[in-house]
Amino acid sequence: MVSKNTPLRWGILGFGGFSDVAMAPAIAHTPGHRLAAIWGRDPQRTQAYAQKYEGARSAPSAEALMQSKDLDAVYIAAPNFQHADLTERASERGLHVLCEKPMATSLEEARRMIEACRRNGVRLAIGNMMRFNPCHAWIRDFIAGGGLGDVTEAQGRFGYDLPAFFPLATSPWRLEPQKSGGGALMDVGVHTIDLLRWLLGQEVSEVSATIDTRTHPFPIDWSGTAVLRFDGGAIASVSSSFDNRFRDNDLTISGTLGSLHAAGTLWRQSRGGVRAVTERGIFTFEPAAATPDPYVLQIEDFAACVSAGRDPLVSGEEGLRDLEVCLGAYEAARTGTAIKLR
Repeated sequence: MVSKNTPLRWGILGFGGFSDVAMAPAIAHTPGHRLAAIWGRDPQRTQAYAQKYEGARSAPSAEALMQSKDLDAVYIAAPNFQHADLTERASERGLHVLCEKPMATSLEEARRMIEACRRNGVRLAIGNMMRFNPCHAWIRDFIAGGGLGDVTEAQGRFGYDLPAFFPLATSPWRLEPQKSGGGALMDVGVHTIDLLRWLLGQEVSEVSATIDTRTHPFPIDWSGTAVLRFDGGAIASVSSSFDNRFRDNDLTISGTLGSLHAAGTLWRQSRGGVRAVTERGIFTFEPAAATPDPYVLQIEDFAACVSAGRDPLVSGEEGLRDLEVCLGAYEAARTGTAIKLR
């Protein structure tokens, strides 16, 4: 266990292209934190990655990495179906866990992860880093302060060009529902679901959905839309896509006293801006140019929680609720009926 205010020594389980463009650079750019070891499915490729990060070594196996004596925490970026097993094993070795979203492929797995970390006295966080974009923090405060009145509706559109970011030949598990848990909704829609839950301060009580595989012949959803009813009465549509080459991602939230639009904020960097038009006037926000990216802010939050012994902003319980909504949406799409969650 690290002492108060001590930065963390990290290992990455499942190191691949995403870790190389997101989490590994974030660790390197967070003062005091150190990437000590990485493990990936392709030893030669992993060794090449390790050489990019000073002081990092390539572990021969996941088990060897978790048995290392110079680690405090692990970031799990392995395929989704491995999240539960790796989280349980890491927690048993006293390692704090930051796990990529979706946290698991089933609710039973997610509960096992939460229980294992609780039993072993380590922190568990889920990688929904969108909460750490300053634009989204501004939106949350604006809504909580009554800027929109009672929120009535929201629309979130988030997608990217999957083959351009992750060559399917090197990550075929993404196309297998048993290993991925699902497609665009589980991969990017979960970000919007988590963000809306946090921004509105409400839970989803009912979900319906339509998903589509027309553009690619794979058994996962390549695009789709879920409609969420929140327990405070607001209704939101969440559109997600693996075929987003020609439009921007955006977020709109409306209430009885106004409406706001966030452009360019649904991404990995602290970028974009917010414009709110309300009865009290027009309000805008853009993050400062020097604002760290959300991954750095997430690492700082995680380290502070480890030091203080408190739950991270996106805890295992938060990840479980997001997963419940995603799986409910798939059930709604399959049955053609709305699914009540609470």
